Amino acid sequence: TRHASEKYGRDVMGVFLQGNAGDISPGGDDVGHPEPEVIQIVGERSWKVMEPAFDSIQTSADVPLDIMSGYVVMTHSALGYTGHDFHDVNVSCDDSSDYFRYGAFQCVDARQKDDDPATVYQDGNLSCVFAVECLTSGHPVPNFMKTHLAVLRIGDLAINTLPGEPVSKLGMTTAARVKAALPWARGSFTLGYSMDHHFYLLTEDDWRQGGYEPSRDIWGWKMGPYFADNSERLAKELAKPKAERAWDNQNLKPMYWDRR
Repeated sequence: TRHASEKYGRDVMGVFLQGNAGDISPGGDDVGHPEPEVIQIVGERSWKVMEPAFDSIQTSADVPLDIMSGYVVMTHSALGYTGHDFHDVNVSCDDSSDYFRYGAFQCVDARQKDDDPATVYQDGNLSCVFAVECLTSGHPVPNFMKTHLAVLRIGDLAINTLPGEPVSKLGMTTAARVKAALPWARGSFTLGYSMDHHFYLLTEDDWRQGGYEPSRDIWGWKMGPYFADNSERLAKELAKPKAERAWDNQNLKPMYWDRR
């Protein structure tokens, strides 16, 4: 913002928007500086990329703004699992089903890591620690059973939200699908850490590779693609005239905490 303000001779406000943070995190630590100086290094390097783009911006006093948002149910069947999909033969407790009907904790992070993309975790042998319902006497956790998504318009830019830390492949393909659904969109962008947080959001292949990031997820390999599908659905509604738009929130509501 300092360089932009100096360039244009007036105060310029900077806004940081989190994108595909699941696997993109500029370190700026290659020169051994302490953390406050590292932040400055990232800013200086970013400005060299952004300055040429600033010169091409065409401002307007009439920028179209619009949004389509809605709640999305998250259940075993809604995500696309059938029968006993998403299970681990080595994980059970007295109150649990023989599949993860309400999700599971810390899967796919047990075996020794390797660099071979052909070695993937298979359903039934996911190395999960325990099912969600092992902690809840057979009940679901409400916040794991729903989320909130949105697609918004700022001029000819489409922004889709994702509730967590998307890896770049999921974020970029979701943004591309949203853009394709909106005739007016010339650009698109995935905004992570938005509206909710379901930890890391991955493609199926990334999830099955295992590791720290997928082990944080509750709902397995279908969660990230499910969010992408619903983002595209929202975009298709946003493309319609306002009077024709519809979204079924399925009576989902935010949690209400009563301290009494």
